[in-house]
Amino acid sequence: MIRRSRYLALLGTLAAAVAVAGIALPANAADVDADAGGYTVYVPGVDANTSTVGSSFLVSPNCGTGAKADTPLKNWDRKPGTSSVAHLRCGTQATFGLRHINKGHGQDWENVRAKYAQPGTWDSFMETITAENLISPSTKITPADNKDTYHGYLCVRQNDDGEVVRAYDTIIPVGQGNDNIITSYFLNGRASDPHC
Repeated sequence: MIRRSRYLALLGTLAAAVAVAGIALPANAADVDADAGGYTVYVPGVDANTSTVGSSFLVSPNCGTGAKADTPLKNWDRKPGTSSVAHLRCGTQATFGLRHINKGHGQDWENVRAKYAQPGTWDSFMETITAENLISPSTKITPADNKDTYHGYLCVRQNDDGEVVRAYDTIIPVGQGNDNIITSYFLNGRASDPHC
């Protein structure tokens, strides 16, 4: 019989060895199911050659406690609306920018990112989908109420058979005049979509 302290020491050693080896253990059975064949999350009509996102680095550290609302994070090309650029700024929890997205939709972005085992963080995942929807030929623009609202898609394809297993509508309002991204979110998750 192994004593409790010795058991905990062995368990700690095993955990350290697993971490050094870079082995990721699933947190639960749902994680095993979600990653069974692997998934690709994409925006229709945009490939690596036309994407304006250069990396999947975390953007939120630049919005620490002392950062002002107008602190710029990213500038992205966009389909012609009232301008050809859109700015992601720190913003505020109540009105626009990364803080507003985090408060209202950060957990939703993280849930989809984690479910389909996508790299990075919730905000790097959101950044990629947002930037690609701003230039995608499948995205529609609705100008109203002093903003250009981009209506696009987030598609999830299973890698082993290429089947689209989930599709979402993305909504990205960009202020007219200041070109600030107000928010970025998705809804209407469904099994598939002809755009995907």
